[in-house]
Amino acid sequence: LSLIAGSAVQQTRTLFALECAAQLGGEAQAQAIQRLANAAALGSFLEFTLGPALGGLSDHCGRRPVFLLYAAVPTMTRLMAALPWSPERRLRCLYVDFCLLR
Repeated sequence: LSLIAGSAVQQTRTLFALECAAQLGGEAQAQAIQRLANAAALGSFLEFTLGPALGGLSDHCGRRPVFLLYAAVPTMTRLMAALPWSPERRLRCLYVDFCLLR
């Protein structure tokens, strides 16, 4: 069930990003989509490289604080992306979200 929910969240996030990019139109839309793809790739790389460090941090500080931090930051970026800002600002929040949470 959690796999289905995670897939639905990822698809919704991607559709929201594409909708924001479509508002830019033309060349800016293509650049925004390229940046989102780069952010997703960077997020995968960060997850791979920082995974052991987060494991050590959770051993030192406890699992609950690290988990809450790991859940709170993407939640804040998604809430900021939902605010009625310009598409460029929304996309910046989504870039951070794509980098931080895969």
